[in-house]
Amino acid sequence: MVARCEIKFKGNPLGIYHAGQTLSGKVELHLDKAISVNGFYLIISGCAEIVWFENDSEDKRDTYRGQEELLQAKVALVAPSSGGVIEIPVGTHVYKFRCALPVHLPTSFEGNYGKIRYTVCAILDRPWKFNQTCKVAFTVLKLVDLNRDPMLRQPKRTDVSKTFCCWPCKSRPLLITVEIPASGYVPGQKIPITNTLNNASSVAMHGVQSSLDRTECYRSETPCEKTKVISKTFASVSTAINNDVFSRLQQQLDIPSIAPTGNCSVLTIDYELNVTITSR
Repeated sequence: MVARCEIKFKGNPLGIYHAGQTLSGKVELHLDKAISVNGFYLIISGCAEIVWFENDSEDKRDTYRGQEELLQAKVALVAPSSGGVIEIPVGTHVYKFRCALPVHLPTSFEGNYGKIRYTVCAILDRPWKFNQTCKVAFTVLKLVDLNRDPMLRQPKRTDVSKTFCCWPCKSRPLLITVEIPASGYVPGQKIPITNTLNNASSVAMHGVQSSLDRTECYRSETPCEKTKVISKTFASVSTAINNDVFSRLQQQLDIPSIAPTGNCSVLTIDYELNVTITSR
């Protein structure tokens, strides 16, 4: 091969950056012989893409797609000369680059029907030949500062009343209260959950399961606007109920390393705490 290209990130071999940081590094171009180019460019890009397939009533397969450009920056490493073509001599050539990442960039994500990816691509624009490219991916993490949003520090409480059977045999209610001290958490933390059960029915309760579920919402743009929603459980904790009449159960739910809440025009990621009461 006449030309070999390497993209290296400065002081960051894994290529992991926070939104708002500066992406920097160098491109090493190794040439076995001199080449003529229209230019040598670096494209720093980020894109959210979603796609899924469905069969319609006539058993025809429809493809639903959506896309949003999140980042696009172009750096000229070797600009074209006035004549339109420039020669790069044999040897190793090093080109440095820097790019400020916008603070609003969503976290990199890989899902069942979509992804958010960021890449750096070096392009040798060759006259009368196919362009030669070198591409590497990098990861963006959007930090969430729980201290800056007072709403995330507010406690949450949900009250639910449940009856069994139907009129005229409807039971007296089972009253359930779920409380957590705040609504915002980060990976590595524990969610303290207080479940209070006041059971006036004759149905015996068996246990309480609390789970952290992620909802992924994919929105297509073509051939029409349509939404596909899937849910996944990432953590759960179960506790047995020993008193059928009244119980106050304390649980600690560990938050694993997962992508934070985020959204763009075609993809939204949300989390919710679900509590399930099982009967005997």
